[in-house]
Amino acid sequence: MLYLYSFFKSFCYLVEKDDDNRDNNVFKLKKANNNMAELKKIEKNIYELPKEGAMNVTARIFASEKLLEKMKEDETLKQIQNVAMLPGIQKYAIALPDSHQGYGFNIGGVAAFDLNEGVISPGGVGLS
Repeated sequence: MLYLYSFFKSFCYLVEKDDDNRDNNVFKLKKANNNMAELKKIEKNIYELPKEGAMNVTARIFASEKLLEKMKEDETLKQIQNVAMLPGIQKYAIALPDSHQGYGFNIGGVAAFDLNEGVISPGGVGLS
């Protein structure tokens, strides 16, 4: 299977190549789960969105309660949840205290990927 990820605003789409199909150029489009997991407070200023659905890792958010409320006003938390779905991501998808909605990844988001199984995105947080 070949997996491609495409970000459009706050939505992550998984494009999966159908190797079982006789026509080798058939792709199936799946929209990522649009449900938001419930935030879990780990300790002061550290929250998590538990791994669920298509997420490969837990999303960890570093923010005060005041900053977290601002993140909830836009698509920041949905975007960090989408980043957690990328192939090869390691340990956590991270939202730093200055995170806010981007065009794809949230701005202020951090993700590390496996060299062999991960992805390279030239425009994770936006367009230039």
